[in-house]
Amino acid sequence: METKTQDFNQDPKILNSFLLNNQEIKKPSLLNPILQLQIAGKIFIKNWQPLILLALLPMFLNLIFGLVALLMKWIVYIPFDQLEFHKNDNIVSLLGFVFSISENFISNFPLMITFGLVFVILELVAYLISLIGQIVVLKNADKKIDFQLIVNQIPHYLSRVSIFLIFYYLIFLLGLILLIIPAIIFIVFFNFGKFVIIFEDTSVKEAFKRSKELVKSYWWPVFKRYVFWIIFSLLIGISMLFLRIISNSDYLTAVFSNLISLILTPLSIIYFFVIYENLKLINNKINK
Repeated sequence: METKTQDFNQDPKILNSFLLNNQEIKKPSLLNPILQLQIAGKIFIKNWQPLILLALLPMFLNLIFGLVALLMKWIVYIPFDQLEFHKNDNIVSLLGFVFSISENFISNFPLMITFGLVFVILELVAYLISLIGQIVVLKNADKKIDFQLIVNQIPHYLSRVSIFLIFYYLIFLLGLILLIIPAIIFIVFFNFGKFVIIFEDTSVKEAFKRSKELVKSYWWPVFKRYVFWIIFSLLIGISMLFLRIISNSDYLTAVFSNLISLILTPLSIIYFFVIYENLKLINNKINK
């Protein structure tokens, strides 16, 4: 069946009409994951500048942390081919590079703890701003992107998305305690809550309720799309491993890994946004 996905670059509103009028939805059913990924790719291409700029924020903080840690000699770089000799050391990974805590670790311990706590807080805030900002970009995809507009909208959702994610991960941990399967069920049911808060401007409680409502009749198809994304990500990870073997260069692998991450991070958000839009349109059609 011929689709109109090629027209999306001209008008992002085509996403809604395409999803709504597509024959597969008339069954009704979700679009196949490959088509969803294609749509996500087109949305990313159209809005890549603000998306990548926002995705850079957490990575930039990681870079600052790594540079400060290196200057203070808390950690030393370990080439990948020497990891076996350091398997019993305290090892950390920053921006694709592997480091081991140096002999100065104990003497710098109080300062390191303080700096580490500050960094964790900043990293969490940066992650939230990056996540919310990218979803706000998607919300305004049918407009001319004004980065100032995106920045101004982030505070409106920050507290609600933060609270939602706290409860979301607490529910996930509870699911893990209950032997993993409940965790998977909870993740699939509630993952779209962050989109609900930003696109439908709801409360945290309503976001959980709405996300479950959208997924409840399509849990298994949504789960399959999770698996598809995991496999897609693993294939890219395997490609990076082959690059490491072929190039025999840790630095080249790290650079490419971070460039790929700059694309995959927003692409993953967009991919699940497309599923969310797909579910919402099906739900609206069923309830008419």
